[in-house]
Amino acid sequence: MMSAIKETRQVTKEVEVTIGITCDVCGKAIKGDYWTLRTSHNDWGNDSVDSFKYFDLCSRKCVCQKLKDYFIDCKESNTQEFQLEQDYYKGGD
Repeated sequence: MMSAIKETRQVTKEVEVTIGITCDVCGKAIKGDYWTLRTSHNDWGNDSVDSFKYFDLCSRKCVCQKLKDYFIDCKESNTQEFQLEQDYYKGGD
């Protein structure tokens, strides 16, 4: 068994923090209510895990644009998924 000799040190570390988010459709900065969207399909079997895409959407207009895109994608596939959730962003700390 190893006996460790320890001391206390103060360590400074750089970490990445989110200071803002933008809409993935129009590019506008998001503050307050917004929607998170996850799309995917199961067309490729086990490889379909690579089809997952995530979006932040600032307005109903941008949600509608992604829904239109979804309907277009449905023409080529019978396994499309569209999961929309409302969220809130208060701003960076």
